[in-house]
Amino acid sequence: MPLLVAVALLFLGCKPQTQDQEVLRLQGETMGTYWQVSVADPVDDQDALRGEIVQVLAEVNQEMSTYIADSAISQFNQRQSTEPQTVSAAFIDNLLAAQTISEQSDGVYDITVAPLVNLWGFGPDAIDEAPSQAAIDAALTNVGYQQLIIDPQAMTLAKINPSVMIDLSSIAKGYGVDAVASRLSELGYQHVLVDIGGEVLAVGQKFGEPWRIAVERPEEGQHVQQVIALNDHDESQMALATSGNYRNYIDYDGARVAHTIDPRTGTSTQSPLLSVSVMASSCMYADGYATALMALGAEAAEAFADKHNIAALFIYADPQDKQAFVVKKVPLGRRRQENNMFNVFIVVFAFMFITVVIMAVGVLFNREPIRGSCGGLNNIGVERACGCKDVCEDKGTSLDDDEAGQAQAPERYQP
Repeated sequence: MPLLVAVALLFLGCKPQTQDQEVLRLQGETMGTYWQVSVADPVDDQDALRGEIVQVLAEVNQEMSTYIADSAISQFNQRQSTEPQTVSAAFIDNLLAAQTISEQSDGVYDITVAPLVNLWGFGPDAIDEAPSQAAIDAALTNVGYQQLIIDPQAMTLAKINPSVMIDLSSIAKGYGVDAVASRLSELGYQHVLVDIGGEVLAVGQKFGEPWRIAVERPEEGQHVQQVIALNDHDESQMALATSGNYRNYIDYDGARVAHTIDPRTGTSTQSPLLSVSVMASSCMYADGYATALMALGAEAAEAFADKHNIAALFIYADPQDKQAFVVKKVPLGRRRQENNMFNVFIVVFAFMFITVVIMAVGVLFNREPIRGSCGGLNNIGVERACGCKDVCEDKGTSLDDDEAGQAQAPERYQP
């Protein structure tokens, strides 16, 4: 389950607001934490808007909460059967996203970790002592994302092993954020910030200014490590999700066990990596990737983020100073620049190839030597299609570097 990050330093660095530019904030409780929605658009009926938000969250909980006995996920977990169970489109979306991250991380992220989560006391039922190795080994036989069978066409979920259980807490809050934002968009709201327990999605801006979010320092109390501006460039929406091991833990006879369980070993992940914040256009994916990076640990997390082009902020314990932290960032810039140059090369190559083919067509059909930069096109009368004859006959027309420009990847904030 991702860390509940303290967020919403919304006024930091913003222009003063006029009376007509007041942000409406609605809040409540869900998924064992809080929710808050900030709206920078006119709202005619606050009660109706609140009702819409509460309804969306209730629907998400009824699908994915292991704390509701008759939820879709609880029914699946309780069934000792390999027969397919019909599930909703929302459930399928979460499953497919989770399976994608599981495959990318070679199973380090795995929603079938539920038996181990429960065994260590991080599920619905509390326990008094740490599990034995025998109990861990037994639980591991029921863990493995490959044991799930997802059929998006039939809208069904099945399990190869009838004892398999799933836990979507590492991704469902992010999905809930996306679902609320989607409903607000349907209602016509274009500038909102949706926050569920520290997982946030910014849509539009706050009266011409980016939404600003504070990432918490991984220590007791609420201290800000860094402020991140969302949608400060050309993005229409941007999510931020954080996962960490320094708050959600249990002490067993003086031994601290963090809530991130490694599905390969069945034990808590031990790493100097204390917190990971991920930015993505979808809060569901940001949520899942933040958990995956925490589970990967200090050595593999940064390489994974770089490989999969994930913008991430890592906070480590400083080995030289217990009161200090080491902050590292994996930006999107380098890989985007490499991808952009490759795309430019492909476009130029394709243009040159098509030009040569067209010139050859002109030569073959007219049996004349190639003339001008448009070659045979100048001879087969296609000026209505591309205006090529006009260009070829206008000896003064040229395309210099300033006019041509160069394709640029849209910028995105790099925390």
